[in-house]
Amino acid sequence: MRILAGCVLLLIAAATLGQENPKDDLLHGRPNTYEEVEIRPGIILRARYDADGAAEYMTIAPSWQPRGALWRKSTIPRETVDSILGQLLPTETYGKPTLDFLSCFSCPCYGFEQLKGVTIWSSECPIPTHEVVDVLIVFGLPPPLSHAYP
Repeated sequence: MRILAGCVLLLIAAATLGQENPKDDLLHGRPNTYEEVEIRPGIILRARYDADGAAEYMTIAPSWQPRGALWRKSTIPRETVDSILGQLLPTETYGKPTLDFLSCFSCPCYGFEQLKGVTIWSSECPIPTHEVVDVLIVFGLPPPLSHAYP
């Protein structure tokens, strides 16, 4: 009986250890695909991968985003966004932001920061609490400042 139990455990371990968790490396995926992953409860990461399987761009947003005046009900705390960005884009690889900009005429405000080879755009409302509506991460050359927030 112990041998049978050991064999079953060995088969289960072999079947699961060979599989890659899709959340392990979100910067790479299947070439020429668009993927969507729930990275935290209620938070969706969408990624577009190029012909080599490297991420071209990613978005981070609440899984449900109402439009119009209800936008405030669907936000992510800034601390959570910072934690996700820290996991996706570690400082030792991408460095600290070299440029940080926030344009605020009303809520939501629009801002961006640049890292090594990455531009992060965000729409957020710092008042009354710092909440983020969505984030766009663009890899490669940063988009020109003359372009409107996508």
